[in-house]
Amino acid sequence: MGMPVNRYNGPPMTLGAAAAARVRLIVWCRDCRHQVEPDLGTMAERYGAELSVPDWHKRLRCPRLRQPAN
Repeated sequence: MGMPVNRYNGPPMTLGAAAAARVRLIVWCRDCRHQVEPDLGTMAERYGAELSVPDWHKRLRCPRLRQPAN
């Protein structure tokens, strides 16, 4: 049998923490499949370093369709 998975139960990562950790995030539009790897340092400057990644996700819009990311 495998070992049980320990899930992280803390607060979500912020844009500032993701930028400092040099995390790579690839986001894509589910409708048109457009993909981009945004610079998280720039995103932290634009939206605020304390914004959580899930809250940032809610603000994303596909530049091709101008629709919310899914």
